[in-house]
Amino acid sequence: MPTVGVNSNVCATCQYWMGARQFTSKKVIHFDEMGICMASRSSYRGKETRGMQHCGQWMKWLNIEQV
Repeated sequence: MPTVGVNSNVCATCQYWMGARQFTSKKVIHFDEMGICMASRSSYRGKETRGMQHCGQWMKWLNIEQV
């Protein structure tokens, strides 16, 4: 499973990304390589995207703020 820091602006840390992910610490997230984008204004909406992709519709995943 790939990992990414919680402060990265990529799909794996975005509220709209529906891939599986979990925290390994307060600063690192493990995530599935692919997930569906649900951002209403994104050209990726409804499409599979890689966790390391990014777009202009990124919004911090709410679970990050609770850690």
